[in-house]
Amino acid sequence: MPHTIVEAASRRSAERIESKATIVRQKVYELILSRGTDGLTDEQVFHCFPDIRQNTLRPRRIELVQEGRVVNSGRVRLTRSGRLATVWVVPS
Repeated sequence: MPHTIVEAASRRSAERIESKATIVRQKVYELILSRGTDGLTDEQVFHCFPDIRQNTLRPRRIELVQEGRVVNSGRVRLTRSGRLATVWVVPS
């Protein structure tokens, strides 16, 4: 297969992945936004999207933090396993 065909296929694949990541990132943002000042932990986000893998969701939340669209509330909650987890909120 010529090199340019492989590059084009790779580029299309990367674009599809980024498109899906954008959609999931927006879903995570809207969910956290909908909870207002109560916010959500990562675990709570995972439970709201049972069909999306945790290793897909957490990076999207991290990207939202890096973009400044989601912030650490300064609060924690216990997870199901009894560990402390950061509560994430959309800044006001």
